[in-house]
This record gives sequence, C-alpha cells and structure tokens, in this order.
Amino acid sequence: MRTVFTGGYALCLDAMLRTLGCARFDLGYEPDRFLLAESNLFEAHTIFAEVRGPDHKDTLECVRGLIDLSDSWQAAEPNKGYDAKAAEWRAKLEAAAPPPEPVAAPND
Repeated sequence: MRTVFTGGYALCLDAMLRTLGCARFDLGYEPDRFLLAESNLFEAHTIFAEVRGPDHKDTLECVRGLIDLSDSWQAAEPNKGYDAKAAEWRAKLEAAAPPPEPVAAPND
C-alpha cells in the first residue's frame, strides 16, 4: 500500500493505517500488538498532519486514538511512561484550534 498510495492517494494510506491501528488496539492488550498499533496511529497522524493540517478532524482522530492507546497501555504496564505519552497527546488535542463557528444566514 505504501508503494501504490502515494501523492494524491496518500489519504487512502492514512485511513488504512488509522483503521489498522485502532483495530489492533481494540483487540486488547498484548505488548507487540500495542506497539504495532502505536506505530500505525503515529504514521497516520504524521501523514494527516502534513496533508490536512494539525487541526483537521482526521488528524485529531489519530490523536484521540493515541491517547486511548497510551491510557490503556499505562493501565496494563504502569510506571513505564505511557501516562506521559498520553499527556503529550492530550496537550496536542487541547492546543488544536476549535472548529469555526457556523455563520448565520442573513434574514430575507
């Protein structure tokens, strides 16, 4: 997929990586599986951030996935720094610009 989905098709790769990372996470805790899930979500986040921007909903969805993964990892393996990773991702989510307010249509 990395060979085929490049350039204008990079978002297809991103979506697949995000889905794969979330699926691996949803299967439950297993150290190697969580490591692969983190790698998939991080790669998807990097591409989405470059292509769509850091505040785009797809980019932020990856951030939420990384927060959930880090929180679960912290619960499974306390004292290994996963709480710090979760805090870093939460800070990115909190720093994201809020969506623009809808503009009201003028009354006729």
